[in-house]
Amino acid sequence: MLTTTRRQLRAYVFAEIGEEDRPDFESAMIRIPLRGRNRGLTPAYRCSNWVGCEVLPFPLTEEPHPVLTEPFSFLDIGPTGQFVLFGELNRPLTPTEHAGLIDGTKRIYVFGEIRYRDAFTIWRGRRQNRYTKFRYMVAVVDGHPRGLMACPEGNRAN
Repeated sequence: MLTTTRRQLRAYVFAEIGEEDRPDFESAMIRIPLRGRNRGLTPAYRCSNWVGCEVLPFPLTEEPHPVLTEPFSFLDIGPTGQFVLFGELNRPLTPTEHAGLIDGTKRIYVFGEIRYRDAFTIWRGRRQNRYTKFRYMVAVVDGHPRGLMACPEGNRAN
């Protein structure tokens, strides 16, 4: 059981929408930036992540399953430290996907997971990795993609 002190001091790494980062929905290849931030008071060690980006039905009928093609890299993130994550749809939207975005039956989803260790992850002789799972979707206003909003499901952390 975590004590109050451990809860206050541990690392908390989240994927957030960066105010200065704007997705470019007009280009042929959609690239959606997010910020990974350590909101805790101690470092996050061996931080790794993966991010997926897909056009899927709205509302979702099943969990998105990304294809992991990039190798993981590890970095340490100090308190208040941050790093950039990108959700990329490495192809143009199909006419069916574009029509689905306009009529509200489809959304562009950005989802992923961040894994890390903090100063308190060794507990009773075992390593317990921390994780943050996140899911955002592109908000569509008057048939045009505008920005990101958090999905009501698919966001959890330990």
